[in-house]
Amino acid sequence: MIFRKKIETEKRLNIKASFQLQHLLAIADHEQGFILQPLIYDDPSFSAWVERLRAWYANWASPELHLVFNHSCDTDAAQLKSVAPKKTVLENFASRMNWIRAAAENFHDLMQNRINYMETELTIISSWVQKTSVPVSQNYYVPM
Repeated sequence: MIFRKKIETEKRLNIKASFQLQHLLAIADHEQGFILQPLIYDDPSFSAWVERLRAWYANWASPELHLVFNHSCDTDAAQLKSVAPKKTVLENFASRMNWIRAAAENFHDLMQNRINYMETELTIISSWVQKTSVPVSQNYYVPM
């Protein structure tokens, strides 16, 4: 709420952009630390699985860990992709956040410099919410 008011009332574009980045980083920190960390990364089974992917015998066949700034699963455009550093320990919050912060800065830069492209991509992604062919309740509950 504090960032929103600052962003909405700030007239100087460079200061507004700084507040927007700070807000984005705060959201990323909250999502990674308070939602995803306890939900999946602290799960011993999941952590063990992710750790095994870093082992020499699996790493060579594991896909590159990355996220893309478009609605596709991948892109050849380097500026539209954030690749995790090789030493990223995905289940470790601090290690993962080093990558996520860099990705957030890339996202912020794209929002500043390629706003039409990013707004188009975000509009496409946001439309996916309504595109489920199975009722939500059936997605989360499977009788035994």
